[in-house]
Amino acid sequence: MEIQVPNNEEYILGVLGKEVQQRGVRKINLLLQQATLLKVTDNLFQLERIRLAQGLTRDYT
Repeated sequence: MEIQVPNNEEYILGVLGKEVQQRGVRKINLLLQQATLLKVTDNLFQLERIRLAQGLTRDYT
């Protein structure tokens, strides 16, 4: 089965256009993947070293 195209120039322009579009999509997906936030765990902050003002307790914070 052959696909008829008017000429080679239009075929090449179509192929290159699709490639540029696919590269753009891949780039956006990669940037979104890299921009994801870190998973928050209970040990993310070390609150033991923080001095509380007089009258405040850790339960208050």
